[in-house]
Amino acid sequence: MMMFWRVNAIRCMVVGLLLLLVACGNQAAPLSDETAATATVAPAAETSDQTPVVPASGPERDPGEGNAESVLLAATTAMSDLDDYQATIDLTLLGPQNGEISMDVAMLGSPLADNANDSRFRGEVSASSIPSIPAGSIVVLGPAFYWYQPETNMVFTGEQSGYVELMTLFLSTQTRAAQLASSAIAVGNVVGEEQVGEFNTIRVDFIPRPGVEGTAALGRNVQASIWFDQETKLPVQLIYRSHAGGMEWSMTNLAINSGLDESIFTFEPPPDARVVDLGTFEAIPVESLDEASREAGFPAPLPTYLPADLPTEPNRIVVQKTPLGNHIVSNYTLTERGNGDFPGFDDFTPRRVNGITIEAFQTDTPSRRQRAGQRASQVTEETIRGVPGTIVEQRPNRVHVSWDENGITYTVAGTGYDRDEVLQVVEGLNLDT
Repeated sequence: MMMFWRVNAIRCMVVGLLLLLVACGNQAAPLSDETAATATVAPAAETSDQTPVVPASGPERDPGEGNAESVLLAATTAMSDLDDYQATIDLTLLGPQNGEISMDVAMLGSPLADNANDSRFRGEVSASSIPSIPAGSIVVLGPAFYWYQPETNMVFTGEQSGYVELMTLFLSTQTRAAQLASSAIAVGNVVGEEQVGEFNTIRVDFIPRPGVEGTAALGRNVQASIWFDQETKLPVQLIYRSHAGGMEWSMTNLAINSGLDESIFTFEPPPDARVVDLGTFEAIPVESLDEASREAGFPAPLPTYLPADLPTEPNRIVVQKTPLGNHIVSNYTLTERGNGDFPGFDDFTPRRVNGITIEAFQTDTPSRRQRAGQRASQVTEETIRGVPGTIVEQRPNRVHVSWDENGITYTVAGTGYDRDEVLQVVEGLNLDT
């Protein structure tokens, strides 16, 4: 029997914090003896096209015409009609949250269905460079979920809404394909037949429709291609790039409408695991750093230096009380509006956001400092305030610095400022107020 699970997690602010501290490494969750005997993780599907996708037709072509209508109609119908679905997916995210992840997924119903409260989804992540989605297992049972991190032997449980990042990430791979295939925002042109791993596919390249490129729907400088399996009609590989990032993914071990047993979507926490109910987390907006200190039970970090264009008082302060410890988040931000990418909404679209976010988390859980980004060159281990720390430079003027000091994990994240200026904020923090 083909294996399916591998997964992710959670992204509300509380859990984003927990991930910073307890995110496990890149080891898959241990499988049972029976599972191990049947589980295989196939390598990523290969393709000879590793260069940026070039649309099949030049800019002079009228995008109102296309020759892929029958292929796209068959694909959207096949995706909508799924009863169950399982596959191994190798995904690369491009842009601010760049990273790579390999996951096996199993799902009852169509990935395009709007039935989150009735969803059945199980996944297992074998490898990940995305900090918020460590290796481990997750089971979604309607509105409830379990997320197991084997390295820390912790199980997070609670309500599904707002917490199931891995499932959301998987669904985004499918909805991006369906969005392009719907022809509402782009026109598809058949390039030809290509072999992609185990699949005999038809490749379709896409040209944005007039007025769509450069909006929130597509972004600018779009390059997009999808490879559709000729047997199942489903997308099995996608490349989508724009000025803001994008995604590339391919799949293996695809099986559909095989009659998945409901038992696949059950989960029993290991008897020695620590179970944390995320529903018990409490977020408290406060008016001042002094109030934050009283609520959290430890001093809130006080910056003595901030970039000159930022306010000297935080725009927003939140204290989060969790079963694992208390967390303070303070934001110092500057937003300019206008000249947005979405026509007609210039007055409401942020044009530029500069900011410094300062976080402090006091917990008895072993710390794992943030390592956002996929490239080793982005991450450096350095001495921060006299102790070991981590600096992550995701892209120009986007820097994260994290370290442990006096039993508290601190993170300073800067957007719009270079490494030296963010480090100046770090070194100027008063942690004893």
